[in-house]
Amino acid sequence: MGSFSKAKAGQRIHRERTQPEKRKKFGLLEKKKDYKKRALHYQENEKELKKLRKSAIDRNPDEFHHHMVSSKLKDGQHFEKTIEDEDTLLQKQLSDVKDLEYVKNALYTEKKRISTMKSELHLMDVAGPSQAKHTIFLDDNEEVRRFDPVKYFDTDVALLGRKANRLRNKDLSDKRILGATTKQGVKEAEQEAQIRYNELSKRINRAKELEVVVAKLELKKHLAKEKGNELRPKKIKKGKANRAAIYEFPLSQLHMGDYDYLIKFLALGDSGVGKTSFLHRYTDNTFTGQFISTVGIDFKEKKVVYKSARGGFGGRGQRVLLQLWDTAGQERFRSLTTAFFRDAMGFILIFDITNEQSFLNIRDWLSQLKVHAYCETPDIIICGNKADLENRRQVSTARAKQLADQLGLPYFETSACTSTNVERAVDCLLDLVMQRIQQSVETSGLPLAECRGVSLDADAPPTAGYCANC
Repeated sequence: MGSFSKAKAGQRIHRERTQPEKRKKFGLLEKKKDYKKRALHYQENEKELKKLRKSAIDRNPDEFHHHMVSSKLKDGQHFEKTIEDEDTLLQKQLSDVKDLEYVKNALYTEKKRISTMKSELHLMDVAGPSQAKHTIFLDDNEEVRRFDPVKYFDTDVALLGRKANRLRNKDLSDKRILGATTKQGVKEAEQEAQIRYNELSKRINRAKELEVVVAKLELKKHLAKEKGNELRPKKIKKGKANRAAIYEFPLSQLHMGDYDYLIKFLALGDSGVGKTSFLHRYTDNTFTGQFISTVGIDFKEKKVVYKSARGGFGGRGQRVLLQLWDTAGQERFRSLTTAFFRDAMGFILIFDITNEQSFLNIRDWLSQLKVHAYCETPDIIICGNKADLENRRQVSTARAKQLADQLGLPYFETSACTSTNVERAVDCLLDLVMQRIQQSVETSGLPLAECRGVSLDADAPPTAGYCANC
């Protein structure tokens, strides 16, 4: 057999691909064209499959799971969920705990500037150039149709949107406005005021954002302290761009078994009376003159040894861990602070001797205590703070003592700046609370070794758990 025959014997037998029934009638030429179309289609499919294989290799393994978590089905169609970022750009830039003091200083400066601008713009009720609204009653539709606000308010149309200092036409004709001599001057003055209002609005928004930054950095600082503990803080609410996350902090492992009693005190009073400075002076013996409003609530701790002057607790000194809770005095945080009233065992009611309104609000704070505290007659002391500012005093010592005597409460004049009577006031409150605990122990008949389960209310039966949490 020749070489040609051997080569032919090894070849595959060519079998013509059958043409579909519908196209058999077109003949051989159309059959060749069909072959070409099929080949091109096959090559296109191969290229597409190659691309798909490559994308499958490069795909993120968590992509499918992420899509399932971050998508939702609505009316039979899939939509991607919009995930809100917890931090704004400014909050990301100031995310280091080392920036905390810088942010506090920036917030203090911003608030001072806002206060100055408010006084310059005669801003009375709201922080912003919002339009004034008036409700005017008319008899019929005809009067409504003929009503002219410019004539009714007797002013220029450029001043209708003002909330304050809307001058009448008589004053405008007398040229008594910001040095303006013409109506055009009035309009220019109004435009200048609008620019200042816009700047004020921006500064207020920045101050609010800095408050959120301070709250988030304080939270980060506290979380870092709890990092090595076995019991970790539990997140209650996720943080947002306008507020920090909320965590539930367990008792620190370092404190467990390191004390006989855990006592919680709550400092109350109007904003700016010096509650934060008072607690910093007592726990850290430090003072700063800068005013930074407390956002929400914060606390400080201090360990002390209490020994009763009346020989209580078997004459033995008791190791006490004091938790002093600092509350925000602003009205917008009132619902948050009242939630902590029931857990506190003693209350430090602070007013500013240079601010008479803070003194007059003492009774309001006491009425809230009666509603929210653990009993109707909790242990309270009253402190007239900023005693070092004698030249600016508005509340006399005799007047404050008279109120304290009427209420049957101890009164101290304190100064966080000079440390006057700060420790003495807290020690007095601690003595009152420890006396109540001693009475509860004697009433229950439990030995001292088991006194941790005793309620603070002497008339109530013993309760389970630590007295700090009752």
